[in-house]
Amino acid sequence: MDNQPRTPSFSVQRQTKLLHNLLQAIIIPVVLALVFVLFLNETNKWPYTILISIIALFLVYAFQINKKGDYPQAARVTIFAALIGPWGSVIIDSSILKGDYIPLLYIIVTIVLSSIFLTMAETMLISIAQLVLLTFVIFTSSALYAQNWPSVITFVVFIIVLSIVTNYIRSQDLDMLYHQTALLEASQKKLRQQSIQDSLTGLYNRRYLDGLLDNLLVKANFDEEMVSIIMMDIDKFKEINDTYGHAAGDEVLVQVGQALNNLIRPSDFICRYGGDELVAVFPGMPPHIVKRRAKAFCKQMESLTVMVDEHEIENISLSAGTATYPFDAQDKDYLLRTADRNLYQAKQAG
Repeated sequence: MDNQPRTPSFSVQRQTKLLHNLLQAIIIPVVLALVFVLFLNETNKWPYTILISIIALFLVYAFQINKKGDYPQAARVTIFAALIGPWGSVIIDSSILKGDYIPLLYIIVTIVLSSIFLTMAETMLISIAQLVLLTFVIFTSSALYAQNWPSVITFVVFIIVLSIVTNYIRSQDLDMLYHQTALLEASQKKLRQQSIQDSLTGLYNRRYLDGLLDNLLVKANFDEEMVSIIMMDIDKFKEINDTYGHAAGDEVLVQVGQALNNLIRPSDFICRYGGDELVAVFPGMPPHIVKRRAKAFCKQMESLTVMVDEHEIENISLSAGTATYPFDAQDKDYLLRTADRNLYQAKQAG
């Protein structure tokens, strides 16, 4: 058995909240019991006062560390507080052993709480220890032994079995819930990636580009900064498809996208705009620098070679057009149109 619960964070949060509510419900009655004992005029008032005070301190301590996020330790402290209650009473008042089973039966509270808050191994350990102590007390006390002790032992054993089964079922349910949640999270992550990534190149897609430019232009307007873009496409891409096939064209597009992605800063973005068109976004970059980057991109692609089915595709080239906010355009759509127009002019100029 594992010593630590195999529970995901959401179930730990649920257990933490459950323990928090339980401690809140228990601490107030324990404090009231302490006040009640203090006003009693009994000979054993002070031993019980000390016992209840110790239990209250443990519960308050458990409440505090549970609030700070240490749920496993808080659960163990809570169980320990429940454990010392009945056995502490036996130590204080040995007359309990003269035929009264009721105080000893409070040990089932500890067993039940263990099945809710602790691991299977810890639940079994506490249950066996409680059963052994109870059996020892019964067989060493003639008064208790004279009572119907088989029924008491049978009842406690029944509670132990029920608690262990409950703990096992809860663990299985949590494992299943964890597995289903992990699958759901993986599916959601995949859907999020698909919503912003191009399935072929792995670059950001046009949908992401639209939202990105909206956000960057708002920020640039507020901070009085620039946003530059480069719109590019692969020269004679149709000839590559016609000569080598569409699979080769896809591979060329993938390799070009990866090569460009390796040339940008961490703060920059490469997006597939559509077809063989790519858009690079450069926050804070002035016009003269982005034009220099465009030339560097085109120069870099000249040395790119793509191997497809033993065919070597060389002489890959790009055409590029640049635009910078706020000098060339005041909004996203016009910024893209300006870069596209400059791209067209670059193609016409060869």
